[in-house]
Amino acid sequence: SVLRIDSSEATSYRVHLPDSYAREPHRRYPVVYVLDGSSQDVHTSASAELMARLGAMPETVVIGIPNTGSEGRNRDYTPPGMRQDADDAHSPAGLADRFLDFLQHELIPQVEREYRANGERVLAGNSRGGLFVIHSFIARPALFHAWIANSPALWRDDAAMVRRLDAFLRDHRDLRTTLFLSLGGAENAKMAGAYRQAEHRLLQDGRAV
Repeated sequence: SVLRIDSSEATSYRVHLPDSYAREPHRRYPVVYVLDGSSQDVHTSASAELMARLGAMPETVVIGIPNTGSEGRNRDYTPPGMRQDADDAHSPAGLADRFLDFLQHELIPQVEREYRANGERVLAGNSRGGLFVIHSFIARPALFHAWIANSPALWRDDAAMVRRLDAFLRDHRDLRTTLFLSLGGAENAKMAGAYRQAEHRLLQDGRAV
């Protein structure tokens, strides 16, 4: 399927249906939206299928959202107020909120029209996609029910997103949701350092487990 972000671009999405989807026509499913879908959706779907078989999670529909090349990825996954290219002082700011509008007003409604979604949504991303996940969590905390940020690029702009996350949590003490962060074992010191800052602040918040 293809959806248009603006007058010059179109974004396709990839659909992975659970084993029972065809057998149980009245059943509805949670939906996991996976950023960098062209490289991340297949193994995510396989892992979700295995975990469902083990009873560790419900069966889900997995939607892979391929990025539109490195330039489009940098633009769409970089939060506003941050340069798309951290090494270029003249680089334009990210347009993550525009991409969030696309998810909220185009992609999610189409998926929920065409597939038997139950209204529960998860957003997953890695690296810069993980940065986008954290920004989305802060900017629109009601849009998804759970958030997965794998090795998020929190180091950008001197760990500005860590400070934004800390301020958001302080201002939303009553928020109850699921935010999962992970860090790859081979990440560089810059990536790991910012992640540890976020981990420390989440533990200080008192709601992390």
